[in-house]
This record gives sequence, C-alpha cells and structure tokens, in this order.
Amino acid sequence: MADHSVPPQSFPLCDNVHTGRHGGPNLAAWRARTARSLSRSRTACWRSLVSLLTLVEGRLALEVGLVGREGMVGVALALGIGVSPVRALVQGSGTALRMNAARFRKELQRSAPLQRELYRYTHSLMAQITQTAACNRFHRVPARLARWLLMTRDRVRSGQFYLTHEFLAHMLGVRRVGVTEAASAL
Repeated sequence: MADHSVPPQSFPLCDNVHTGRHGGPNLAAWRARTARSLSRSRTACWRSLVSLLTLVEGRLALEVGLVGREGMVGVALALGIGVSPVRALVQGSGTALRMNAARFRKELQRSAPLQRELYRYTHSLMAQITQTAACNRFHRVPARLARWLLMTRDRVRSGQFYLTHEFLAHMLGVRRVGVTEAASAL
C-alpha cells in the first residue's frame, strides 16, 4: 500500500508527542474521560492510531472512525469549527505530531496544499464513517471485527498490535463474549 500520509517535515511547527511506552489503551482512564459528549478541538495530531468515538447520553456508544498515518484528529479545526461531536482515544504507544489550534488555523490559511490535502482527507473520513455505519447496521459481529482488525493493521502497518476483547467490544458496541465468539469464527 502506498504511503499517502503527510510527511512530518511538512509541519516544522509541530511538536513531537510520545503517547506512551506500552501498547494498548488504559480502559479505566478512557472511561473516566468519556463523560462529555462534545470535545473542544484544541490541537491537530498525526501519526498515531486514534479511535473516533460517539457517545449517547454520556455513555460510550461505539467507534465511528479510525485515524492513522493517513489523517489527523481535529478535522473540526480544518473546517473552522471549535467543537467536535466525537471523542478521540489514542490506542497504544507511538509518536504523534501536535500543533496548537491557533497555529494550525494560521498554517491552514497560508497553505493551499495543506488545505487541499485536509479537505481530501475530510472527504475520505466521511466515507469511512458512512461505511462504518452501514457495516454496523448490516453486518454481523465477525465481519465487523474483521473490518476493524484490517483497518487497524493498515494504519499501524503491522500484523501485531495489543488489544483486549473488552476494548474491542467497546469499539464495536457489542458484549465482550460477542468478540470472543467472533474471533474464534475468523
């Protein structure tokens, strides 16, 4: 697969952020952060695996998007909106690039190529969210799990990544036993 990610040297004003040494998300801390359904967009991040989550009545509903090397968290910023209807959860360890929201807006105004790439990425993210919604509605858990694992593999560029059945159940909006049964069917 060709690398269509934005090279880090394109963003000299970004700060490198290390998201941790150990693989796998901290589910307890993540649950504590999901109390609000809207999140203020403060930064843009690239080069990490991030789940975009939707919440219903303050509770986790499910993952609606997955962002990796190909994109960014903070699409709302690129569209001039300060609040996002999704929560972002970094999955595992790695390095990301982060830019202050005000600085990001300035760079976006100055750079037509950056605007063009982010608008294209926004379109592809919308297509992914649409496909995810259809998959969640029409496919059984094994097919949804397979799609999720393949999307993750594409983004981390490895066949190995640390995930628990409990975490996958939250991402897919199913019970943990459903993930266990689906994994044995794959």
